[in-house]
Amino acid sequence: MLVPRWLRKWLAVFRGEVSAVLILLSVGLGFWFGLTPGWYGLHVALLVVVLLLNVHFGLFLLFAGLGKALCYAAAPILYHVGVWVQDALSPLLRLLAAIPVVGVTDFSRYAVAGAVLLGPVIGLACGLLLAWAVQSFRRKWLTMEEGSERFKRWRSNRWVRLLDRLLLGKAAQDVRAVLTRKPKIVRKAGLVVAVVLVVLVGIAASLVQNEALASYAAHALTKLNGAEVNLERAGVGLLSGRVSITGLQVTEPAQPANNRVVVDQITADASLYHLLCGKLVMDVIVLSNVEFDVARDKPGEVSASAAEPSPQPQPFEPAAFVVGRVLSVRPGYSFTLDVGSKAIASDPAGARGTILGMPEANPGPQSEEHWVFESAESVGLSQGDTVMIAPTHVCPTVNLYEEALIVDAEGRISAKWRIIARSRKLTV
Repeated sequence: MLVPRWLRKWLAVFRGEVSAVLILLSVGLGFWFGLTPGWYGLHVALLVVVLLLNVHFGLFLLFAGLGKALCYAAAPILYHVGVWVQDALSPLLRLLAAIPVVGVTDFSRYAVAGAVLLGPVIGLACGLLLAWAVQSFRRKWLTMEEGSERFKRWRSNRWVRLLDRLLLGKAAQDVRAVLTRKPKIVRKAGLVVAVVLVVLVGIAASLVQNEALASYAAHALTKLNGAEVNLERAGVGLLSGRVSITGLQVTEPAQPANNRVVVDQITADASLYHLLCGKLVMDVIVLSNVEFDVARDKPGEVSASAAEPSPQPQPFEPAAFVVGRVLSVRPGYSFTLDVGSKAIASDPAGARGTILGMPEANPGPQSEEHWVFESAESVGLSQGDTVMIAPTHVCPTVNLYEEALIVDAEGRISAKWRIIARSRKLTV
């Protein structure tokens, strides 16, 4: 055999039981795991549950793959459901965000929020169907005598052998005993594996964190600063949550021979609970021997982006427009649109928008419902014509509307997006 005997025994442990409850959990947890996009603390928590409960690992992986496929295929559905979940079920998301490990999940992503609802609901529904099918399979099997002609004919079906292999294993000696025994909900071997993994991760983190963390932090700060940042040591207490940094030097990009700031020691007490929830909350921060504009032993390296002069800003291509209609056209090349201050942002001072394809049209007086434009030449407009206006300040303009119409490359309206910012709420 290619797989050693001891490894086969361990794999057999993770096969799990065939009871209806555990099949339900296997399918539900697997589908939820796969449907949730990305990799977050929620995935880690689900894997821990799978290790601890005696779920069927094969079913879990099967439905995790199915859920991951649907995660990509049904992305628009996840988005729209997530919009509703964030609005209607925000207390549930806040509760999940307060759970250690699970809280290290970006529930602000609409697709993730949608999977929080659809994952367990669809997964449990599929689990119920499969559990019912397996129970029927069990009853059918138990009504037959092994070795009888009827049993041999039924056993000759491929789908029966497939379910036998999947649910019972390749070499189930006493099928009746397997199907009738009382299932074990908790997997003791899984508890051992979970504890061993936690210990190994803790040991590995303790061994590599000082050097690796200092290198990572220095690289990230250098990128942010635009010039070299040096750290002697950096560490995080895995149990205490204490953060310590020694020998911080921040190069001044404009004068590489000097440091912006030098700090001998930085210590902070971070909340371990909040760290496990994906938040950095520090109660006390202590800085020792802080100096500014100090000469370096040798000039620090300046990143290419900071050394090069800033490029000239390029004009933006507008992506959002306000649709307006011509209400009237008067002699002297003056016309009025139905786009007032209720339809387009009234800040900043100056022109509040530009009509697409009509740079010669100069904006004039604007009221709540109307906007007058003037031109030195004929613009060829008639009453009832439609124009597109690029707003000067798009952010508050968008917030004036309940929904946005999405236009594809062929000029067709392909979708409608609800403006979530209009439902902003303040909790007092």
